[in-house]
Amino acid sequence: MLQKIEASLQPDCSFIARFDSAVPNLKDLRDYEEHFDDYSLGKGRNKNALWGYLESYRYDARGFSNGLGELSVEASRSAALIVWEAIISVEEDARRLGYLTWEDRYGTDNTRSTQ
Repeated sequence: MLQKIEASLQPDCSFIARFDSAVPNLKDLRDYEEHFDDYSLGKGRNKNALWGYLESYRYDARGFSNGLGELSVEASRSAALIVWEAIISVEEDARRLGYLTWEDRYGTDNTRSTQ
């Protein structure tokens, strides 16, 4: 069924561009965090990431940063709202194609069923 939905719904590139614009460093930050061991040995793919970046971490109420960039709480919120907008924009077509929404599956009381 997912293939049927994907075939009928063309990706809206404006959502992708807006998301990337809201969190431009996300890929580099994620890659650095995910492959920390490689970067600590100087084997990471992003050659701009140096060992010294390991010493410049910041986690606080404003967000996260390392030597590759920053991911602020506000930027994360903006990106999440863009993703939500994209999901809502395809909901009607997805339902028409047979995809069941959360409410269709679990009801409207916002509690998950253990079916």
